[in-house]
Amino acid sequence: MDDPAAVATLTFFGAVFLGLAVGGLIGRLTRFEAGMAVGLLIMAVGGLTGAVRLTLINLENARDTIVATGKLVDYVSDTSTTTDLSGRTSSMRSYGPLVEFVAADGKTYRVKGLGSSNQSLNVGTAVPVRYPPADPAKAVIADFQNQWAGVFALALFGGFPLLAGLFFMFTAIGRASSRTDDRHPASAWVVWCESRGKRIAGYLNLIAALGFFGAILFAGFTDGERAIGFAFIGVAAAVSLYAVSFLISNGGWQTVFICLIIAAGFGAFGVGTVLLTQPAADAAAAIKDAGEWR
Repeated sequence: MDDPAAVATLTFFGAVFLGLAVGGLIGRLTRFEAGMAVGLLIMAVGGLTGAVRLTLINLENARDTIVATGKLVDYVSDTSTTTDLSGRTSSMRSYGPLVEFVAADGKTYRVKGLGSSNQSLNVGTAVPVRYPPADPAKAVIADFQNQWAGVFALALFGGFPLLAGLFFMFTAIGRASSRTDDRHPASAWVVWCESRGKRIAGYLNLIAALGFFGAILFAGFTDGERAIGFAFIGVAAAVSLYAVSFLISNGGWQTVFICLIIAAGFGAFGVGTVLLTQPAADAAAAIKDAGEWR
């Protein structure tokens, strides 16, 4: 199989099935938390491995390509038909931008972007395109969705199972430790948390609350999807501060991990929204600079 994205996707789904099988077996033989930890961590390895592999392939392919400025000429739709195991047929329509550009050989080519990319642009807007000199017909629109959406998705599919897997792993470790005699003097970390950590945590809680308030105001008084994305990033930062606050006040690692998982969710949605709605002019300028550097 020559499609890197397909290979990375199959790697992730293979890790999912392996994680379900191995995690289910371990959970049955030992404890539920141990099985969940092992299964989720296997899934995380599959997703993150696919993301890293696809990133390296994209960077390698980008070295052998040329950046050109194309023009948005139309929005087109394609309909694909699939048949499931029961014989039922379903159709799916893909709607995306059609960009025309002139390659180094003097010929004019057209490339269709992924659905929803650049749909806010008007026909005639300049759009950056990246293509291999030996085969300009394999060009791609040089924006985040068309170049890095696969990497971003695999990173999410690996990142969330990683956090959840660590959560269950420490839960299993904590339950095992609770069976032992815990009548020991308080550690230096606990003493510091009680003496200074809680005081610092109070200030962090105040900053986090102000961050929440600022994110809500920013989203309410600023138009556009990018504003929502930045607001979600602000919420993620505030929840991260709460995680640090719970950590240094000895509030329990379970609460810390829950905050980190929530922060990762808000942060991923915010970053994805900002990148997917990045104006084409900014993208073109950034890629032009990268082309001049290259």
